[in-house]
Amino acid sequence: MKALEAAEAAKRLEEKKQNEREKRKAAAKLEREKLKQEKDLKQKQEEEQKKKRDADVATRKRQRDEEGRKEKERKRKCVEEARKQQKQPMERRHANSEKDSHPKAFVSKSYMLDLYPSVIQDIYLL
Repeated sequence: MKALEAAEAAKRLEEKKQNEREKRKAAAKLEREKLKQEKDLKQKQEEEQKKKRDADVATRKRQRDEEGRKEKERKRKCVEEARKQQKQPMERRHANSEKDSHPKAFVSKSYMLDLYPSVIQDIYLL
């Protein structure tokens, strides 16, 4: 009888140990799954952050390029405007140079009509 009870006690103890092993094994498996999920989530977040950083870098690059193009266009227009302004006075000077080349004749003709006859004689005597 004692041997039977001892065998039953040993069997219960072995079953208890087996249950404990299975519980620890299941807990370890759950822990591994949890860690794996956390790792996957962290990796996914890092990938999303990397994509966002890359997109931000690309956006900043596009903005710099656009600003560069605008600046070049502004400078080009400024140079073009300066050339235009420089050309315009030359055209005016060229047009006025005909008048300026013979100022006495131009001035004298306009004044001749308005001057008194005595003044006209003085001019011819010079």
